[in-house]
Amino acid sequence: MLSEKPIEMPRSQSYGSNYFICHSLKLNRRACFYSNLEYANFLTVELNPQIIKYVEQPLQITGKNNDGKMCKTVFDMEVLYEDNINELWEIKYTSDLTGDNKSAVRAKSQIAIQKNWCLKNNILFRVRTENDIFQGLEHLNNMRFMYHCICRTDERLLGNCIKRIKRFIEQVGDTTIGHIYESDPEPTMVFPSLVYLLIRDQIKADVFNQELNFYTEVSYGKRFWNNKIAKFYEESKTWRTVSTYNMSDSDKKIYESRKKAVDLYLNGESIKNIEKMTGINHSHIKEFVDRCASLDTNGQPVGYVGLIKGHRLKSRKGPFIKLMEDHPDIRDQLLLDYFNEKKSKWDKLSSFKTIHESLIKNLIANGFKETDYPFETKSQGYRSMIRFLHNIGDENPYASLNRYGKNAEQLFRNTRCIQPDQSSPKRPFAKVELDGHKIDALFTVAVENEHGDTVYVLANRIWIIAVIDVATRVILGYTISVSQNYNRFDVLECIQNAIIPHKSLNFSQFNFKKSIEGYHSVAVPYTQWALFDEICMDNALSHLSRDITDNLEKLGISINFGPVATPHRRPLIERFFRTLEEKGFHRMPSTTGSNINDIRRIGAEKDAVTYRITLKEISEIAEIIISGYNLQPHQGLGGFSPLSVMRDRIDRGLIPSYVSDDNRKDFSLMKCYQIRKVQGNKKRESGHISILLDTNIQVPFCLQAIHQSVRIL
Repeated sequence: MLSEKPIEMPRSQSYGSNYFICHSLKLNRRACFYSNLEYANFLTVELNPQIIKYVEQPLQITGKNNDGKMCKTVFDMEVLYEDNINELWEIKYTSDLTGDNKSAVRAKSQIAIQKNWCLKNNILFRVRTENDIFQGLEHLNNMRFMYHCICRTDERLLGNCIKRIKRFIEQVGDTTIGHIYESDPEPTMVFPSLVYLLIRDQIKADVFNQELNFYTEVSYGKRFWNNKIAKFYEESKTWRTVSTYNMSDSDKKIYESRKKAVDLYLNGESIKNIEKMTGINHSHIKEFVDRCASLDTNGQPVGYVGLIKGHRLKSRKGPFIKLMEDHPDIRDQLLLDYFNEKKSKWDKLSSFKTIHESLIKNLIANGFKETDYPFETKSQGYRSMIRFLHNIGDENPYASLNRYGKNAEQLFRNTRCIQPDQSSPKRPFAKVELDGHKIDALFTVAVENEHGDTVYVLANRIWIIAVIDVATRVILGYTISVSQNYNRFDVLECIQNAIIPHKSLNFSQFNFKKSIEGYHSVAVPYTQWALFDEICMDNALSHLSRDITDNLEKLGISINFGPVATPHRRPLIERFFRTLEEKGFHRMPSTTGSNINDIRRIGAEKDAVTYRITLKEISEIAEIIISGYNLQPHQGLGGFSPLSVMRDRIDRGLIPSYVSDDNRKDFSLMKCYQIRKVQGNKKRESGHISILLDTNIQVPFCLQAIHQSVRIL
């Protein structure tokens, strides 16, 4: 290995990349990664038994770029294989390797310097993109689950379960995870054992196109993805189906015959037999299969929808697009006006109306008549021009940033690296978001004045910190902080509340007996003590605390710090806080509203004292609103409630990892470890130690010292 320790690199304050802190199983230490793609690459390395060692950011070199200037560059990873071969990797998105924008030019120059250095030093070099790392839509989700599953399991305890699984597959042949799960006397060890066998290639399963669940097929030696037909066969299990209820009899007959032909073909039936059984010409059968496997605009397979009569995979070219293709000079002038590349002080940012007027003048100058398109239409191609320019802008985002200002440019750079080729997680607890929110309501505190009378005075606004599950939208846990700004112990308490079974409040103001039913540990008992794999947080100082990273690392939870000043990476928790306010705190008489101009904040201070709003009442309202949120239908979940979706996913075998039984009794994240040097006099057999503690914070404190007499200052 060229290096044993990674180079410490500062985080970028402007570039839009996530920052991950993870525990490496192979290195037995903490590892840091600076983008989503680097994190995904880390998962592939950890799950690759042929790689025995690696170092992230191992080496910094200097070389000349295309302009002849000296530049510094750092390799993303160095790996060591079983056959003692070293290889240096650079991790890049394909979008950074194509085009002539600044990012692509910088990436190409960086890779050229690295490649030349490796050639001179006779070291293997490879550029890995998302095409090398991801081999299916569910690959990232399965890698995340598999890695955290083995992180939390002692492999020495899996021996008996592994033998039982092998014996079961030998007896019954191809089977599903659900059958193995039901037949094994230790079901909690089934998934870790299956992951162990999958990583070592001792059994086969499609981990690329579907998340591991009870319906996933496993077998010995059979590869589901060894050819194109087999790959389509596995993908067909997740293809979108079609309801034929509203179809006419003729359309229904055509669709069903096409679907039957596709299914027979994927199951290995010969073309001749399919033609006899369905009446479809042999030349169209493969065409229908390709239509189902083709991707739509969202990158998802079209599925059986592509077999509907008259369904178009791609829209036809309209007259405006044909006009642009036939007259490239007019097209170039239109794009010059749109992208604001004329560099004229009188034409800094043209509106669509101005661009359209310029287009019409250009068409007239090129000999277009009143009977030609677009003059024959009512709008003279105005709406078609806007659609065309929007599509061009989406295809060339860097060029169109000039039209939307600096804020839009920063937003684009901070969100462009989100994997479009990977589906969002479906497994509960696979990925969660955490954030804090200052409640838009005032409350009072009862104090005794100098005359001995009880009066109610206003207190500072309080914070609520919550954790939401990305897959199911369930609020897993929350806590309320009365500090002026919440600290690391409030965050740890919130995470702890999301893991341990929920304890209901004792209501004094509201007669609400069903509040406890809206929490996952009660409604879905199988989720008690469940651990999440990845937690997303912003860059608040309380989130960056060493106590948080240490405690989460011990639990095997990867931390994902988003880009600076970019809440768009955590949209679910931000949207939940809006719901929490609108359904609860904004209805209170002491609400401060959503902004300074909100009329609901009028008289908030007076009403808080008049109605004697207390912290207990605010806590009860939060308990009720969160319970109702988890039980109510959610538009983003197709009309199902978050808890019903979680229950359904658990029943399907999308099971998370759990806190071990041995650690549940004394489980606590509210622990603070500080290493301090004990100083004193050996002759007097006494010593003292200086420990810095946060004021007004009650946390378990443990002191271990050599000397018998210790004085805490």
